[in-house]
Amino acid sequence: MNTKNLNKLNLFLLCMIPFINGIAQIKDGEGKKKQSQYIFDSDNLKQNINDISSIYGIMGMYYEGVERAKTSLLDKVFHPEWFMRDTDTPNEATLNVENKLEFILRVDTHGLYPEYASDRTFSKIEMANNNLAYVKINKMPNKNSTVFFLFKEENEWVIMDKLWVNPQKPITTINHSKISSIIEGVLRDYYTAISIVDKETLHGLLHENWNLKQTDSQQNIKTISKQKFINQLEANTYQSPLFSIDFYHEKLVVARADLQNESITTFITLFKIDGKWKITSERKSIK
Repeated sequence: MNTKNLNKLNLFLLCMIPFINGIAQIKDGEGKKKQSQYIFDSDNLKQNINDISSIYGIMGMYYEGVERAKTSLLDKVFHPEWFMRDTDTPNEATLNVENKLEFILRVDTHGLYPEYASDRTFSKIEMANNNLAYVKINKMPNKNSTVFFLFKEENEWVIMDKLWVNPQKPITTINHSKISSIIEGVLRDYYTAISIVDKETLHGLLHENWNLKQTDSQQNIKTISKQKFINQLEANTYQSPLFSIDFYHEKLVVARADLQNESITTFITLFKIDGKWKITSERKSIK
C-alpha cells in the first residue's frame, strides 16, 4: 500500500471512531481492570482503531484469496464453521448453503477470478460488544451488496458467515414500506413465540438450516441448531428489543436487535425463499 492510500486509510479509521461502540479497560481501587463505556477513553480509541484495521485486513485477504485463487488465505480468514448462504438458485425456491471446504474447493477449481475484487467499497461496519462485527461491502457500479459476520476468537477476527443475493432490480419505496411491515411482523412473532414457548410457531418461522452462533465476553463461540434451540427453549420475555433493519434487493434482510435488559446484541438474517420470508440464522453477542 502506497503512502497516499495509507494516509487515507488512517484518516478513515479516525473518522470511524465515534460511530463504533468500543470497550476500554481502567483500573479500580484494587488494581484490577474493569470495563469503561466512555468512547473518549484512550484505550477505547486504540481498541477501535485496531479492530477496524484488523477487519480491513481480513476482508482484504478474503478478496485476494478469491480473485487470485489463493486458497491458503481463505483457509486462514475463515472460521472452521464458516458458511455462505444465498438464493442464487432456479426460481429462488431454495436456500443455497455452502460450507468452508466446499467454497475453498470451488475457488481452487475455478482458478483466477479477474476483477472479482475490483470496485469493492466498505459500506458498513457495525460492532457489537467488541466481539462481533457486521460488515457490508458494495460492488460498484451496480451496488451489489455482500454481507459478512466476523467473530473475535482468541483476540483475532475471523469470518463466520457470508450472505449474498443476486440483484435483479432496485428496491422501490412502495416495496420497501411493504417489506418493512412484513419483517417487523415476523420479528414480533419470533420474540412472542420465544416468550411463551410456542414451539410450533418457531418451527414455522425458522428455516430448516437455521442456527444460532453466539459469543460472550470471553470470546467463547457456541453453535446451537434449530432443533436444539426449540427443544431447550424456556420462557424469556425481552424488554422492548430495539430494531434496525437493512434490506438487500428485496430478497435478504438483516435485522439488528439490541436487548436492553440482557446486554445482548443480535443480528437476525431473513431470506425470501419460495415467496416467503424465513429466519435463516442468528448471530448473537453477549456482553
